[in-house]
Amino acid sequence: MSDTGDKPTDEETNESSAAFIKTLEQSGFFDQIRNLESNLQNIAGDLGSIGEAATQRIEETESLAAHIIAIEAVLKVMLRTHEVDVEKVHEEVTKMTADSSGNPEGSQTVHQLIGEIFTKN
Repeated sequence: MSDTGDKPTDEETNESSAAFIKTLEQSGFFDQIRNLESNLQNIAGDLGSIGEAATQRIEETESLAAHIIAIEAVLKVMLRTHEVDVEKVHEEVTKMTADSSGNPEGSQTVHQLIGEIFTKN
């Protein structure tokens, strides 16, 4: 401290700052900060990739949904002019989905959708 009071001189402040910076350098603090910055940049890049992949999956899902809606529309129009035995369709669903659904009656979701297709005709 200076002899004139409690406030340090500029030279003392500069010396203290230099000593503090030297201590930080010797402790590896700045290396850790650089490492952290690099890791954060890698994480940012990875998050960008995840975001792009999620966007692509959404687009693929929308495309699949559009195809299903188109096929359902064609089927509904066909069902208006061609009689189909709903029970036979349910029997086929049972055969096709019993193993994969783990239910001997077949996939209840598919049975429900069949019911909706035939009732919305």
